[in-house]
Amino acid sequence: MREQMTPAVVTISAGYGAGGGIVGPVVARQLGLPFVDRSIPTAVSASLAVPLADAMAYDERSETGIGRILSNIARSMPAFGPVPEGVLGEDTFRQRTEQILHETAGTTGGVILGRAGMIVLA
Repeated sequence: MREQMTPAVVTISAGYGAGGGIVGPVVARQLGLPFVDRSIPTAVSASLAVPLADAMAYDERSETGIGRILSNIARSMPAFGPVPEGVLGEDTFRQRTEQILHETAGTTGGVILGRAGMIVLA
């Protein structure tokens, strides 16, 4: 009986100045694995049937530093009252992103940049 091999997964920090966007593709190429970065918000967009711009607005990699802080504050305090029913919130995008990370790790594996991959896939 043939033993099932678990796909290889490497997670790299996307923190400001960490160089993950430079190191990630090199590591992926050296290991013969897919580099998983931009495909995540695309998959989130497709699975939730929302425009890519909406998925990117909630994507961890789309903002850094003070921009992320200001965006989080803005999202938590809607200008016109509560978020209307039927509008997807931050939790929906986060949960779907985590689900896609798990699916990727379990099927193709790859070098995953950011998105708390190390924590999500622990």
